[in-house]
Amino acid sequence: MTRLSDTSRQRPSPDETFTIIDLSAESVVRERLLELGLAPGRSVQVLKICPFGGPIVVRAGSLSLALRRDEADHIWLGE
Repeated sequence: MTRLSDTSRQRPSPDETFTIIDLSAESVVRERLLELGLAPGRSVQVLKICPFGGPIVVRAGSLSLALRRDEADHIWLGE
């Protein structure tokens, strides 16, 4: 299991897909992530990792999202 924000160190390939295992956020952040469709069991693909602590762009289904690093810290991924 790894955090979404840690994928920036691994440099995932564009074809690599991860499954959300858990959301470790408090209620407000967790609610926001769930409203965006980032729920446990959902597959996500990392599209772009912006430099200098910028956002991480992911695709969940047909939706592309730019997540702040502090939001990505709460998303745990599995293979």
